[in-house]
Amino acid sequence: HEVHVHWPAGRDWTAQSLVIPRWVSRPDSRLRIFTDDSALALEWAKHGRWVRLFLDGFLMARPEHRRQLGETGRVFLAWAPDRSPLRRARGVESLESSVVINLAGAARSTSNVAEFFERVGDAADLACSAAKLLADRAGHTAGPRICLQPAGLSQALEKFSSSKDKEDAESIRILLALRERFRTAARQLGFRCSFFAPPHPEGSGAQLAMCDHAVESGTYQVGWSPVETGPAPPASAFRSAPWLEFASGPGHQTENLQRWSTLQSPPSS
Repeated sequence: HEVHVHWPAGRDWTAQSLVIPRWVSRPDSRLRIFTDDSALALEWAKHGRWVRLFLDGFLMARPEHRRQLGETGRVFLAWAPDRSPLRRARGVESLESSVVINLAGAARSTSNVAEFFERVGDAADLACSAAKLLADRAGHTAGPRICLQPAGLSQALEKFSSSKDKEDAESIRILLALRERFRTAARQLGFRCSFFAPPHPEGSGAQLAMCDHAVESGTYQVGWSPVETGPAPPASAFRSAPWLEFASGPGHQTENLQRWSTLQSPPSS
């Protein structure tokens, strides 16, 4: 029950475009709108809408415009290493299942990285099996799509990366290995694994932390950034993540974002 609507930057828009969210939303659905057009993103945000703006659209905007986007508190920046599948996509796509895998809990209960990956892989397999059962019951027969995301990634890297620096090659190898393990769990059950445009995951991080009695953190961050706080994801995230989303607040170091956004995520296998 979540609807995603993309408005390309090259499409003309008028004052009537500002009420698009009202036209396409349903009472039983959550609406997420996203665009390459920073001007339209700002207008939507000023009208009380939460908006996802692609990073390249943010970086092409004037400095004053970027500041205004951040001050709305309603604009999130999105980045993926390869946008070509988005540009080719047409029509309506459906995401049948979304899964959040608890990395922090797995890291806490294991003593080495091999055992950690075994625990995480088992969890991913079980989650995909449950999603496959639900997809079969719903009659999905043509390769349903599933999104798998990590929760507590920073806690796992803190334990299993020998360096405290999240930019090191070891952290990147762990991130890429997690991506491939998630893909394997999805593919072996006939799912198409999706990382782009995940649904709202914030509540899952709080619930998982509560189940783990992780009172020191309060909640696990859900997503692929290897750090929990900061003005923007570090360079290692742009080198290894399949998808990033982060707030457009005025504290962002635009120069770093400009440099990092050109990085291409290496292949995961």
